[in-house]
Amino acid sequence: MRAGKLMKGIGGCLLAFLFLFHCHFVLAQSSTHYSIGFGVISGGGGEGGSTNYSLYGIFGQPSAIGVSTSTGYINRGGFLYLFEPDISLSLSAWNFERVFVGQSSPPQGFTITNPGTGELVIGTLSVTGSSEFHLQNDHCSNQVLEAFDTCDFEVLFSPTSLGSKTATLEIPSNDEDSPLTLALSGRGVRLMVNPEEGTIGTSLTIGGSGFGAKKGKIWIGGVSLKVQNWVSEAIEGTLTKTLSPSAYDVVVVPKEPKGAPSITEPGGFTVRAPEIQTVNPTSGKPLDEITILGNFFSTKKGKVYLEKDGETKSCKVTEWGMTKVKFLVAKGLAPGVYTLRVTNKVGSGIGTFTVED
Repeated sequence: MRAGKLMKGIGGCLLAFLFLFHCHFVLAQSSTHYSIGFGVISGGGGEGGSTNYSLYGIFGQPSAIGVSTSTGYINRGGFLYLFEPDISLSLSAWNFERVFVGQSSPPQGFTITNPGTGELVIGTLSVTGSSEFHLQNDHCSNQVLEAFDTCDFEVLFSPTSLGSKTATLEIPSNDEDSPLTLALSGRGVRLMVNPEEGTIGTSLTIGGSGFGAKKGKIWIGGVSLKVQNWVSEAIEGTLTKTLSPSAYDVVVVPKEPKGAPSITEPGGFTVRAPEIQTVNPTSGKPLDEITILGNFFSTKKGKVYLEKDGETKSCKVTEWGMTKVKFLVAKGLAPGVYTLRVTNKVGSGIGTFTVED
């Protein structure tokens, strides 16, 4: 009796299992983008009605039970995976800095990477803006990159005229944020002035060509540079005279050959006022020695002041250099926060200092 009931129970379970085996559970999406149908256990009959995915068996069977025309999505083990491309560029901008007119910069290389999971289809790379930027060794245009693949290209800057130039390199692709852009910039020059900014006492090196072997003249904003060395392609000199803070033309006047034209670099050198970066310590008592670090203090000794509520006190300077100044806190100052002023013949730099009890 019990055995009979047991057999009937087993038979019922078997019939239920067979029913499930031959039936399908169907999930239909109301989206207009896709619908999915698949067999739960049986490996057949499913469909992929979207052009955005491929459908594989729910338990990860190796053979497809529904395949669309796209590899955008894939369903494995009951999960829908997104397969989409991505694009990454090694640099988002590049400044070629200064390049002599009529010459070319060294080539700058760039790398495109596909960090996505789908194929990255790259279109034709193009440069818009100044025609003085040139694409070369292009191994990326019209290429297809699989996940984590890379390709490379180079850009040259070949200025044909003076001044700052800009351009944009565009990289079209099937990435949703296409096109990816690369900002390019550079400046065409006739004179390579180093450094490009300074103050009284700044030593300059001027590179170029056509200077001649005999010492000529160098003018910065109408003020002559004290020349220490002159050869046909390089000049060394020092700014010893006062100019107000501003950008000035640099003019080389060759002495030979006779009648040689002047060579001008517009805005080639900028005169800067003192610039305070750090004060150490930031507070102290009268006669404490304080160190100021910064730039453009000049090689000619200037002055240090502490100012508050219309009162100005001059402090004794114990050391003065282009980037470092030391002073003693003046006597007779009430405790409080003061404006710290470093002054030379060009201008002033401002900071703060606290006088303690």
